[in-house]
Amino acid sequence: MYEYYVKRQRRKELYLRFRNLKFIVPKETECFWPYYAICFVGEYDPILMRISSLDIVIDAGANIGIFTLLAAKKAKTVIAVEPDPENFEYLRENVRLNEAKNVVLVNKALSNYVGDGFIYGRGPLKALSHRGLQLK
Repeated sequence: MYEYYVKRQRRKELYLRFRNLKFIVPKETECFWPYYAICFVGEYDPILMRISSLDIVIDAGANIGIFTLLAAKKAKTVIAVEPDPENFEYLRENVRLNEAKNVVLVNKALSNYVGDGFIYGRGPLKALSHRGLQLK
């Protein structure tokens, strides 16, 4: 059974608890489906079952850190890479909130080339692009 509920609300954020972890997530109702897939469907469960206490996990595109923190409960170290500045702030706050000392945060984009990059889109639908918010 998945424990998942709204703790309290601010204007732009939801406070959630899932598997003894706390999360601050953006309050965008049209983007709620990823949290449903993760928490109720168990989308990450097959991956999480394969992580051992000796593993170093790289979460490429860590978003707000749900997988990062679930993996951090099992792995030796998690390297969470998130290029989007807004998502990175949620990621940083969620790691702090859960006192996950084995998480290394990296505010960069990963790509198969070196150069300038852009992020385009909203919420969890943001992606690397040739236009949009320029990455540093």
